[in-house]
Amino acid sequence: YTLADSSKLKDPAITEVRELFANGIPSLDSDKLFTLLAHADQRVRQRAQFALADHGLKSLPSFEKAIKADQPLLRRLHGLWGLGQLGQKNPSALNSLTSLVGDKEMEVRANLARTLSNHGKHLAPFRKALIKMLADSSPRVASLAAIALANHGDKSAIDPTLALLEKNDDKDTVIRHAGTMVLAKCASSADLAKLNTHKSTAVRRAAVVALRR
Repeated sequence: YTLADSSKLKDPAITEVRELFANGIPSLDSDKLFTLLAHADQRVRQRAQFALADHGLKSLPSFEKAIKADQPLLRRLHGLWGLGQLGQKNPSALNSLTSLVGDKEMEVRANLARTLSNHGKHLAPFRKALIKMLADSSPRVASLAAIALANHGDKSAIDPTLALLEKNDDKDTVIRHAGTMVLAKCASSADLAKLNTHKSTAVRRAAVVALRR
């Protein structure tokens, strides 16, 4: 079933989207696809992102331009996600994301961490930045950075995560879960067992859950 307001069907914006879908977004050139990364319709933005990503590394300049600070937020996010897509086959494309470390926009920082979490084996260049993000002013950013570090699996994330868990003191369950995942994937059973005398109840509880995992 399709529901529509007949009085709106002649709106130019709706006509544009209908024509884009009818003619095929993947057939558009890179410049047009770049423009569509900031389109008001999420379906158009996503299809433009995927169409660009299908071009492989040829689309790298377009995505690098899309993530610049002077671009609209939606275009920046789709550019960021597009670089993550390229990184699946060409990990070198992830190097373009270094410019987003410490970005002023919370959504960009959060989605940087989220995107990097899908590339656990290739996060060594971002390790220090992700550890720093554990202390971000946004709990969302901190939790996503923790998940990325968990997928990376390096022991250097353990102590900063303990500090995060202690500061959180079980108040935010998402932070608690993310920190627990770092312990489960980065710490050995012996490391976790040593936390049984930690002064923080939140840390001890996270260690028990990590041990169970």
